[in-house]
Amino acid sequence: MSKLLVLIVLAVLQSACMTQPQHITGSTAAHTTAELKQWQASGRIGITAIDQSGSGGFIWEQNEAVSQIQLRGPVGVGSLAVSVDGSGLSLLSSEGTSYSESDALLVMQEKLGVVLPVTQLRYWLLGTAAPSTYRWLDATHQLLEQDGWLITYQQWTERNQLSLPIRLILQQGAVRIVVVIQAWNLS
Repeated sequence: MSKLLVLIVLAVLQSACMTQPQHITGSTAAHTTAELKQWQASGRIGITAIDQSGSGGFIWEQNEAVSQIQLRGPVGVGSLAVSVDGSGLSLLSSEGTSYSESDALLVMQEKLGVVLPVTQLRYWLLGTAAPSTYRWLDATHQLLEQDGWLITYQQWTERNQLSLPIRLILQQGAVRIVVVIQAWNLS
């Protein structure tokens, strides 16, 4: 009986050491992360590309089908504001120049060393696959393959019975993107 108690205590201590406290605010009536319509995530992002690498902060605001992403500091960018909605992709540089579609993708590639997969990333941040062909490579849904990217979920947190990722790694060829979510706000 005491061995069982020791094993339980060790398991609890190990799980406590694996996740860091996260700041989560708001409430939600969603039963799955895929049902979340409005949310905000903020944290750190690190990008390693063929020619450059760096890190910075991000704030991601999702409101229905509209994504607003603020990137600060990765790879010496200053800041970028990326917007994705039904009409397409636009980008506002720290210099105040606005770009749309293919020009926005070129600027993103130039500044970050990679074009962020923003249309899929809004789903991946929630721990779900985007609505296209995908494949989970394990039974516990920690390893996802989609649109040429390999997404590894390393840490999770719980909020209102929802599991939310707090650390994930995106890999495609020589490109590696590490996302650490420090705060979730579920609306």
